[in-house]
Amino acid sequence: NNITWLHISDLHFSNHDLRPSQAFDSDIILQKLLEDIEAYAQSKSLQPNFIIVSGDIAFSSKPEEYNLARGFFDRLLEITHLSKDRLFIVPGNHDVDRKLITPGASLIANGINSRESINEILANDADRALILQRFANYKQFIEEYMGNEILSFDNNNYYYVKPVNNVSGYN
Repeated sequence: NNITWLHISDLHFSNHDLRPSQAFDSDIILQKLLEDIEAYAQSKSLQPNFIIVSGDIAFSSKPEEYNLARGFFDRLLEITHLSKDRLFIVPGNHDVDRKLITPGASLIANGINSRESINEILANDADRALILQRFANYKQFIEEYMGNEILSFDNNNYYYVKPVNNVSGYN
């Protein structure tokens, strides 16, 4: 048995009203990407068992950007015949709402200079919450789109490990 996955990153969905110069290009590229994925999935030779979307779902972590992502992901799952539990989404730096970065969070982040300092911050509930609050819109998107039973993201669940069973078949 083969395991096939699709990895996409840096989608940077954005409100075209804010970035009209890039709207046309991104629409064409994403539509062509979906068409190519559909052609491969229909051929069954490259039917993915799961999909990983890593980093930068949104351009600037605005709720309307995640609404665009929702439509894209719905179509992606439809053409690959996969369910949401086969979609793994990881945030990137563009999924940070920069307006939510407090001075305290900046001081903490600037103090990260080693693996030990990262571990100390992540081990402290208050520091971890201060750092992760900048992902508020991403968190809301994940809760609404994926549902907590499939994937959650909060101060205690900022990473996940999930076994993928039955990779020989797809939904």
